[in-house]
Amino acid sequence: TLKPRAVVRTGVALGLAIAVKLYPALLLPALLRRGGGRYGALRLVAAAAGVVVLGYLPHVFAVGGHVLGYLPGYLHEENYDSGSRFLLLGLLGLGDSLTKALAVVLVAAALVVVGLRSARGQDSPASGALAVLAVVFLVVTPSQPWYALLLVCVSVLTERLEWIALAVAPYPLYVGALIHENSLLVGRISFGGAGIFALVVTFIRAMPASQETKSLSPTDVQFPTSGECPIAPSHRPQGGERLAQTPSKGAFHA
Repeated sequence: TLKPRAVVRTGVALGLAIAVKLYPALLLPALLRRGGGRYGALRLVAAAAGVVVLGYLPHVFAVGGHVLGYLPGYLHEENYDSGSRFLLLGLLGLGDSLTKALAVVLVAAALVVVGLRSARGQDSPASGALAVLAVVFLVVTPSQPWYALLLVCVSVLTERLEWIALAVAPYPLYVGALIHENSLLVGRISFGGAGIFALVVTFIRAMPASQETKSLSPTDVQFPTSGECPIAPSHRPQGGERLAQTPSKGAFHA
C-alpha cells in the first residue's frame, strides 16, 4: 500500500501521461489498488484529473471547444463515428449504431470490472492494465501500431507474452491501408488471428494442472540398512515352544 504522498505522485504522473496522449487514461482502473486506505482511490483520481484540467484550462480559455483539436476529425477519418471501424464486432452484422453501442458497453464493462477487482486487491496493476488493454484492442482494432506500446509493456511485466501477438496485429492493417484503401479483410484476419492465439494460450494457462500418476522407479525402492533383515520379522515362540540354543564359540558338541 502506498503512502498518501506516493498516491498523489502516481496520480500526477498518470495525469501528465493523459495530457500528452489520452489513451493512458485506460490505466486508471488498474491503478486504484495502489491508492490504499479509504480515500486512496479518490486521491489518485483527483490528482490525475487535476493535472489534466490545469493543463487544458488555458487552452479552453484561448480557443474554447477547439481545444479537442483534430480528435473529432480523427474519429471520422478512421470511421469510428460510423461504426464500421470496429472490425471484429462488425462480423456480428448488427449494423453501425448497435455496433458502436456494443463497443462502448464492452469497453465500459472492462473498465468497471478491472476497477472493482483492483480496488479489492484481486488484481495487480499490471494484470489489470493487461485485461483492459486487451479488451480495448480487440474492440477498437486500431490501425496505428504505436498505440500498442502500453500493451507490450504490460505483457512483459505480467509475463503473458502471448498478448504481444495482439500488439503486432495493427501492422498488417496499417500496411494494407497504405497499399489498398479497403483493408477490411486484412485487419480482420490479423486481429482475429492474434486474438484467437492470445485467448487460447490464456485459456491453457488457466487450466488446472493434471495430476499424473507417479510410477514406481528403482530409486523409489527402499533398501534395508546395514544389519536389518529385509525379510519377515523374527518368529517369537508360542506356548511351550522353546528356542534352540545356539552353541557359543568354542563349545561345539558332537
